[in-house]
Amino acid sequence: RLYNISKSPMFSGFTEIMQGVASVRAYNIESHFTQDFYEKVDQNHKAYIAERLGFEWMRLRCGILGVLVLLVLGIGMLLIRDYVPSAMAGLAVAQTLGLISGIGFWVEMLLQVDMSMNCVE
Repeated sequence: RLYNISKSPMFSGFTEIMQGVASVRAYNIESHFTQDFYEKVDQNHKAYIAERLGFEWMRLRCGILGVLVLLVLGIGMLLIRDYVPSAMAGLAVAQTLGLISGIGFWVEMLLQVDMSMNCVE
């Protein structure tokens, strides 16, 4: 949300500068407006970095959850190895890996939808 909010002042400031470029040059205050624009871009980049860190944190958490699920599955397969054929154990591991990657994908898509809904607000 902060990333999208911080875009507006940046774009409006740029538009104002472009519309009044003759006045800015006439009064020789380019450095003031340049510095102001750089500060707005920095604020926007800070929000973007925070957003990306949030995504990567969520991706890491999903990966850790997947590893824990595979660990439990592996321990379970070791405990019942005399009763379950190796092909079924391999199928269970393969299906679990697919489920884990699917969960990570859907979590990321839900986060994208949540971020996109900020425009609706």
